[in-house]
Amino acid sequence: MDNQHLSLPDMQVVQPVQINPFQAQSMECTAAICAVYAVDLPGMDQYTSMSSYLFPTTSFERLLAIDLLNATLFYIDDVYDRNQRQVPLYGDHPTPAVYAACAKIFIDGQMPDPMHRLYPIWQELHRHFHALSSREYRQRLVESLMQHFQAIRVPNMAFKQPKPTTLESYLNTRLHDSGMYPTMLLIEFALDIAISPAVYTHPQIKRATDLAGLAAAIMNDLFSYEKEVVLLDSRFNLIRILIDTQQLSFEQAVDQTIRLINQWISEFQAIVDQSQWFADAQYNHQARAYLQGLQQQIAAAWYWQLSTNRYRSPNSPFALLREMLPTNHNQNIEHRA
Repeated sequence: MDNQHLSLPDMQVVQPVQINPFQAQSMECTAAICAVYAVDLPGMDQYTSMSSYLFPTTSFERLLAIDLLNATLFYIDDVYDRNQRQVPLYGDHPTPAVYAACAKIFIDGQMPDPMHRLYPIWQELHRHFHALSSREYRQRLVESLMQHFQAIRVPNMAFKQPKPTTLESYLNTRLHDSGMYPTMLLIEFALDIAISPAVYTHPQIKRATDLAGLAAAIMNDLFSYEKEVVLLDSRFNLIRILIDTQQLSFEQAVDQTIRLINQWISEFQAIVDQSQWFADAQYNHQARAYLQGLQQQIAAAWYWQLSTNRYRSPNSPFALLREMLPTNHNQNIEHRA
């Protein structure tokens, strides 16, 4: 790549890597449970490691619950996602009604009729989250998940259209399609604290949430470029959109994307560095814990995606991703400037 343009090593990194000490134990249990419910996929260890980077300090029980949820979401993404060009493996693409039923199962655990093959794993998820959270929290989390499921229908349609997606509409949809909002809501669950609506709705905290979500989601566009665009010709990727709408070269589009991400991270960090956001000390404590959780999300988006072969290939357009890692490999990959 042209040295005059920014590439992956020029990404701004907010903190050193942290990995949950229960990672291996939780991944093993997650794989076993997913196998029981037939929602395991070959190479799933390439994505079940993610939660350990997102939530490095949470307990084993909470990490396992999060691992199961993320494994289920990855399964849905890989089997039914916007880039699935062939008939889904089971020929049972989830309808909005199926997703709504999954949401109800997650909240209260009651199985609907008729049966869909995704329902049992959502009942298992209910059992794990029911033991560790309130119904009110599960309701909030599932509302965010439903927005995610609704958002992934937009890329499904955009993927089939030859007309380029506009930048503004893409970023808005990508925030929801990426699953970052429910992932950020899991910070509260992982830390085992109740965060007041007053904290979530504070303008600066809301902005920090969007900035963290954008940084992580668009960082994934870089890592998954070969997987989505080169191999599947997806049009739902920021680099592809910049190439199509602004007639940029690949190198120019990558440069612009990284500058945008670094700009978001700098703005986010300025909010984090403030000493207080509320007159109430308890709200400030909650805000500080939540913002630290968001900071970890941004760091995880960088370190985890470097630690998995999910986004690596000898043919990757990024030199940093051409070397394949040993199976079940985990290493502390430091930022290279």
